[in-house]
Amino acid sequence: VYIRRFFDDKTPVDGYLGLSMISKFVTAVDYGELTFTLVRQRQSGSLDLLQTPPAADLPPALNSLTAKAVEIPLRTTSSGFLSGEVYLEGIEKPLNFIIDTGASISVISEKLAALEELSNYLTPNRMRVFGAAGVAEDVKTMLLPSVRLGTFTREQVNVAILDLESVNETAGFIQDGILGGNFLKHFRVSFDFRRGVIRLEPLNQTARSAKPGEM
Repeated sequence: VYIRRFFDDKTPVDGYLGLSMISKFVTAVDYGELTFTLVRQRQSGSLDLLQTPPAADLPPALNSLTAKAVEIPLRTTSSGFLSGEVYLEGIEKPLNFIIDTGASISVISEKLAALEELSNYLTPNRMRVFGAAGVAEDVKTMLLPSVRLGTFTREQVNVAILDLESVNETAGFIQDGILGGNFLKHFRVSFDFRRGVIRLEPLNQTARSAKPGEM
């Protein structure tokens, strides 16, 4: 357990649950119901999120399986973060984004923001960002036309532009951004750490599924 100062005085917080604890469970964050659920996995095998185990083993957040739910493979960075491939309009190749339900807004790195393909998306807005390392003032922002994770696309996504060099020093492979709550809040999000997958189930029609061949 780390002891550190929390910089956002307006939001009372006593502590944070980190991956060292929740990675031992199948974890679900239901933004619609405002619930956070942990389900212990059996020693005999992992809990497949797209199979239907006994109902008694699962809370509603993991038991309401629908055809709209999609599983997406993730990689784990050397520092323990979960990273998925994200597509941005204007960039052809997939980008590595840390999947962070604890971040209220999504982030792109300063290096990514400097690309000519994204230059038109810069906004005049500035924001204050609270993080574990402190407070970043006057942070530049972009409004991205579309962001896709797996088959799901969100349009008009606000992102903060931050220096992610300290993250990449220990990540093991380059992280281009962070996918935060302003994208994830449109889904019921489940993590199966043992299998290395995230499961997204849209809460409504605001998160559309990409068509074949579409960015």
